[in-house]
Amino acid sequence: MQKKLLIPFFSAGFPELNSTAQIILELHKLGSDYIEIGLPHSDALADGPIIQSASAVALENGLNIDILFEQVSSIREQIQTAKLILFTYYNPLLVYGLAKALQKWKQAGGMGLLVPDLPIEETKEILEICKKENIKLIFLIAPTSTPERIKRIAEISEEFLYLVSVTGVTGARSLVNESLKPIIEQIKQVKPSLKVVIGFGISNVETAKQALNQGADGVVIGSAFMKILQENGSKAACNLLNEIKEQI
Repeated sequence: MQKKLLIPFFSAGFPELNSTAQIILELHKLGSDYIEIGLPHSDALADGPIIQSASAVALENGLNIDILFEQVSSIREQIQTAKLILFTYYNPLLVYGLAKALQKWKQAGGMGLLVPDLPIEETKEILEICKKENIKLIFLIAPTSTPERIKRIAEISEEFLYLVSVTGVTGARSLVNESLKPIIEQIKQVKPSLKVVIGFGISNVETAKQALNQGADGVVIGSAFMKILQENGSKAACNLLNEIKEQI
């Protein structure tokens, strides 16, 4: 049976400014296939209340893009095989400078980038920079996407494609949208080798299995991980991931 991907997400600079490096180390030790690191943003349109709250705390703690790069760089030698994906909205990259930001992310040890508010029609410049820096741009697909749009995104995607389980914001849910299978099948028809992961609403073993039963190659765990991280610390949050990892 093909190994399923486990991809945790957390907000950098939360719960403490200097929590980032330790959480990455713990997630890498756990055996995460990829690690999504969220750059806190004050107007995070795709994020639900848990991640919005964490972002607010991280910003109050003083987290910014330079500090995040420094934190990741500080453990680069310890996580050489880790596949780190920067999750950020477009404006912080634009203000910082696209080329500068991606160059520094690569130097810090990053391999991927996910920008939820950047439509495919506007990706030409950032794709060129990503190619130069050997960074993989990860695309999101919504369940409302047209067949034409799905085909276009699948054709240019690398590493994996992130299928959003719902229209709306992130957040743990008790059930996963059961109508995603036709979308996954269409993606596979366009590019059979492209892996598809489902995120937004994966909160436990049951919802992870619901996603995988539709043909997904993996799951993203964000809000559920962040909630336990806030309430009980990183060890308890990693226990949730380990439970899911062992049963998928």
